[in-house]
Amino acid sequence: MSGFAQHVKTPVTESWKSFSENKKQSIFSGLEWMTIGPVINSGRVESIDVVPGKPGIIYAGFGSGNLWKTCNHGFSWEPIFDNNPGYSIGDVCIAPSNSEIIYLGTGENLRARRGHTFAGAGVYRSQDGGKIWESLGLENTYHIGRVAVHPENPDIVFVAALGHFYSPNPERGLFKSTDGGKKWKKVLYINERTGANDVIFAPGNPDILYASTWQCSEAIGGPGGSVYTSTDGGDTWFEISNGLPRGEMNGRTGLAVSYQDADLVYALTDNLNREFDEGTAVLYITVNGGDSWSKTHEGGLNIFSTFGHVFTDCYINPLNDKEVYLLGISILKTSDAGKTFTQLRGEINNIVPSPANFFHVDHHDMWINPENPDHIIVGNDGGLYISYDKSASWFRYNNIPVGEFYFIRTDNDDPYRIYGSTQDDAAVMGPA
Repeated sequence: MSGFAQHVKTPVTESWKSFSENKKQSIFSGLEWMTIGPVINSGRVESIDVVPGKPGIIYAGFGSGNLWKTCNHGFSWEPIFDNNPGYSIGDVCIAPSNSEIIYLGTGENLRARRGHTFAGAGVYRSQDGGKIWESLGLENTYHIGRVAVHPENPDIVFVAALGHFYSPNPERGLFKSTDGGKKWKKVLYINERTGANDVIFAPGNPDILYASTWQCSEAIGGPGGSVYTSTDGGDTWFEISNGLPRGEMNGRTGLAVSYQDADLVYALTDNLNREFDEGTAVLYITVNGGDSWSKTHEGGLNIFSTFGHVFTDCYINPLNDKEVYLLGISILKTSDAGKTFTQLRGEINNIVPSPANFFHVDHHDMWINPENPDHIIVGNDGGLYISYDKSASWFRYNNIPVGEFYFIRTDNDDPYRIYGSTQDDAAVMGPA
């Protein structure tokens, strides 16, 4: 099915409009707000991208706290998506051929079973490194799983749209634009309950792409989940599921393509069709472009627990396609194409002094330096971590104040103190 997606008003964009209008009329409009922290903790990173050839310029998108940019390897940060609706970030992608052009998909790309996940307001584009943003529509997609930009033409972009998480809607699937987001064509659509979770260009051959779908509207899996490929630049797509888990509960799947061989692809899937007592995380490999898949290991890998619907990202060492990282509650690394695995650990060095000196759990994104694979950046529920020695040690960038607070209270002292409980980052207390 194909067609042009229309710009549809959604609760997020309507709420932002109402907020902006009411703010001007409010008796509190003259109040000045300031950030008071905390800076000993950070928050949940959903997406990371780095300017090609300039590893000190990093963009980090947070599930509950804006898009942030650093130009000095993370020692200082600036929020660059403040005055726009949809502060929850799903994915950020820098155009490989022009690092000033950035595409931003809003709306968390994880599906919480708690009954609510922050929705977004579609896709945005900046042509000046994040200073000014323009809306590109797709507002009713709510949640963006991945954005992929053509390596040579920054106007060709794909958006993997998950759609509404708790109800069916038609504005989901894989969208393509050839004019920088002015118009979108839906090039892969399964049904109103199944969205697209991942899309990736084959390095070295942008005519070949791979994508995964995920049925995620009312449940965390379903028969609509599968893997697809295109060999004509993303205009037509073919299912390639021979050997992958198939059934009534196909879970979320993440993809990684070899930098040396466009036919070698890994798929990390949340196999909800497995035996009940096995781990749900399973890694598959194809060496023939998806004609057939095979499992790389025995049994299931226990890195998802029962939360595979918030993970499944996997990444290949750009210089060695036998070395793969699997992201879940912990991170597993294989150096033999998935036969055996070790868990990533390492010494933690906090940028801001903190008693939290451990490698946080729940990992959502990773960047591997294509020129130096010892240089790795990881985003998880505890913030941003950077290693320069292949995970032997990490710098924890807890200097981004984006903790997701559930509750805030004050005491009766003078001066008073503020207390708060955060999502997966403990309770904190500090002076007013």
